[in-house]
Amino acid sequence: MRQRLFLVVLWLLTALPFAWAAREGQVQETVLPNGLKVLTKEAHAAPVVSFQVWYRVGSRNERPGITGISHLIEHMMFKGTPTLPKGEISRLLTKNGASFNAGTSNDFTFYYETLASDRLEMAVRIEADRMQNSLMPAAEHKSEMTVVRSELEGGENDPTDVLWKEVVAAAFKAHPYQWPVIGWRSDVEGIQTSEIRQYYRTFYHPNNATVVIVGDFDTPKALALVRKHFGKIPPARSIPKVRTVEDPQRGERRVTVRREGNTAYALMAYHTPAIGHPDLYALDMLDQILSGGRSSRLYQALVEKQLATSTSSGASTSRDPDLFTLSATVRNGIEPGEVEKALLAEAEKIQAQPPLDAEMQKARSQIESYFTYEKDSTSGQASRLGYFETIGSWKYMNTYLDRIRRVTPQQVQEAARKYLTATNRTVGLYLPTAPADGPGAAPGGPPQSSRQQGWLSPWAKTERVAWYRRPSTAQERARTAPRPSAAKPGGKPSPASAPKATTKSSLAKPIRTVLPNGIVVLAQENHSNPTVAITGSLMAGSVLDPPGKWGLSSMVASILNRGTRTRTSLQIAEAMESVGASVSVSGGQESIAFSGRCLTKDFDLTLELLADMLRNPSFPREEMEKLRLQRLAGLREAEDDTASRAARRFSQILYPEGHPFREPTAEAQAAAYRSFTRDDLTGFYERYYGPETATLVIVGDIGTSQAIEKIKSLFGDWPSKGRSRALEVSTVPTLSKTVREVIPMMDKTQVDIVIGQPSDLKRTAPDYYAANVMNTILGGGSGLSSRMAQNIRDKMGLAYGIYSYFDAGLTAGPWAVSLGTNPANVDKAIQGTLAEISRIREKGVERREFQDAIDFITGSYTVRLETNAGVASMLLGIETYGLGLDYISRISGIYRALTPEQVNRTARKYLTPSSLAVVIAGPHRGK
Repeated sequence: MRQRLFLVVLWLLTALPFAWAAREGQVQETVLPNGLKVLTKEAHAAPVVSFQVWYRVGSRNERPGITGISHLIEHMMFKGTPTLPKGEISRLLTKNGASFNAGTSNDFTFYYETLASDRLEMAVRIEADRMQNSLMPAAEHKSEMTVVRSELEGGENDPTDVLWKEVVAAAFKAHPYQWPVIGWRSDVEGIQTSEIRQYYRTFYHPNNATVVIVGDFDTPKALALVRKHFGKIPPARSIPKVRTVEDPQRGERRVTVRREGNTAYALMAYHTPAIGHPDLYALDMLDQILSGGRSSRLYQALVEKQLATSTSSGASTSRDPDLFTLSATVRNGIEPGEVEKALLAEAEKIQAQPPLDAEMQKARSQIESYFTYEKDSTSGQASRLGYFETIGSWKYMNTYLDRIRRVTPQQVQEAARKYLTATNRTVGLYLPTAPADGPGAAPGGPPQSSRQQGWLSPWAKTERVAWYRRPSTAQERARTAPRPSAAKPGGKPSPASAPKATTKSSLAKPIRTVLPNGIVVLAQENHSNPTVAITGSLMAGSVLDPPGKWGLSSMVASILNRGTRTRTSLQIAEAMESVGASVSVSGGQESIAFSGRCLTKDFDLTLELLADMLRNPSFPREEMEKLRLQRLAGLREAEDDTASRAARRFSQILYPEGHPFREPTAEAQAAAYRSFTRDDLTGFYERYYGPETATLVIVGDIGTSQAIEKIKSLFGDWPSKGRSRALEVSTVPTLSKTVREVIPMMDKTQVDIVIGQPSDLKRTAPDYYAANVMNTILGGGSGLSSRMAQNIRDKMGLAYGIYSYFDAGLTAGPWAVSLGTNPANVDKAIQGTLAEISRIREKGVERREFQDAIDFITGSYTVRLETNAGVASMLLGIETYGLGLDYISRISGIYRALTPEQVNRTARKYLTPSSLAVVIAGPHRGK
């Protein structure tokens, strides 16, 4: 009897976690005999699952001489195993519609796949295989080193990246946080293949990793897959520990960086404790109070007072003691020292006087809202679990909000007094200098940056620029989307089948209605999380800018949240930020875009704010002047950016004077911004803003009837101006010959190149689908799988990233290729790119890559269902291009009806290798 009772109790103890995890939304922790920890959380909002593997190894585990090796191994992990040859991992995942990626930071390296839930075993099998069997060939290491060096050089082109590295290196004298995640250049170039293999064998083991699974799956079945593929991998006997501890800083340290450029930056860093320390909660609140939006202290003190064009703070949550930062982009004409004093003054204010109760409540609301928003995404939830488990414990989140709610104003004040001290501070200033061979560049256009930000605080903030953050090297190499073809578990895909949900999705069918004044409304319910996403557009983009008034449409869009007839700019910001909601309006080429997110309980308020901004802007003169200065500052920053300079000149070569797609010179753009009057803004608004060209999409935890009725009450009486949604922009002929131009920027490290030509392809064109397949094969789509990526990046090692694209919307923009490369490789990279363009035009596509591309494209729609914002964006595109609400069910048939010959015809029609514009910007003088 005792033995039987013992067995029953043992069975209950074993079975209990499964029963607990079966309840949606709860986390189950399971540890395999080999030490692998598995965290599972079911979420059945969409037929999607995110599978992630987090390793407790990052730059903190390195030493001088091999800095950057963790990140280099992350790259090498895509080079294959004995059963998955080179290229097969990305190809297989692409074929099965996975969005996959990897990233390295100070404390971790992680790998993930987000894909249709019936293909989970494929991800499990791949990750288990490369945990123990990854190949590290010397030849692959040699080529991949040049790719990583290209990535490093891209970062060195960014002034804020350069300043960050210098400040961190000064702040840490002993601890390995002192070197950048990507490593020092000499180490990256000098690491031996034998060192890579040894490092891999040291840290890539199940007892040094955590598997995280979040999404639409059955927990017992998922655990069975993990046991099947990971269970036999032996654990490491021991994992080396990091012993070095940073001694307390005993006095202020300062660094100054001087490089060619137009904009100054200020950065301050203070040492703060590691995860688990009770002061972190007060520091997170301090961070939010200082820079949680336009109503925050730093924004009001520096941006509103015209000292800086952007400012921010950041509280780190890391495995070891890290940094709390204050930063600012210095406005032109202001001394950097004055901005430094202003940052210090805000620290001193909160040291002298605790924050107000209203500030505390706003900060709490923002953090609680961000916590809820993250639950919209399976990949976001999985990343949060993996991150905290890797640096401490995933259970940190269980008590986080309770601890935040208990933080007092006095504790925030004490944290500021304790950590934001002169002796604990490292100050960095980036001071631009004029080019050695001539005057500084004139203001340019807004910079384009896709640099990934790292983890500092657990929660993101709204309306803030956080350039100071420690960069994570999460890779762009494999941005793919899922496809509706299934695969047998761990086997080959079956193109004819569609993804199958393991349970009923929370998403309902979308509802479309048109109000009498012409505004189109789409609404879709998703009650899996108490959040709502709002997105929309209005036909008032830059193609409508009057002659000589470049940027007017964007200026009008940007000023809408700066004041209405009933609310000031600050009142709008406080209303949104007090509940952790966000609403933004931004300019675009064809239309302006607006978006927002909120908790369900704040839906009415958020929609009311959006309606007030769109319908009742007051165009305050003071706000207009502030915005003008910010735009001019953005132009100056863009002139420091090689990619932005190349893109501007590219448009000027392709399009004649007066064409809406031609960007003006930097000088002309700056003059246009200076010329804008309030009448210009109000006149543009009165002419183009109205409901008849507007589309509004609501997705989330709100009844469709309720959402539509609220929209009717706020927008129903907005009078129509009778404008048409039709948009016409003239196309231009192909260039008569190839034009090659160089923009010397000799103080940069990497060259950015744009190659392309005009196109007459619109999104609504009959051959758009075939052209999209062609471009996906050539240089678009899945990052590692395109021809350009395989040859220019992988085989030749000439670029970290290379992508091609059609700018096809309601109007026909250009077709272009963009890449960054080392100055010594410019000619090789261009020749290789041109060779790929010629090859696809002359020889066409192969059957296998044709099918792979179709699988990739048609699969993009499953993972887009992962978030409310993704669904809303998809619905907006469907409406904009008149595709019909049944488009998602038809898209597979559209693409699968194509033939290789149709695709080949588009290559011959849209690509002319002998008549391209080639623009090179960076440290290069040759033609």
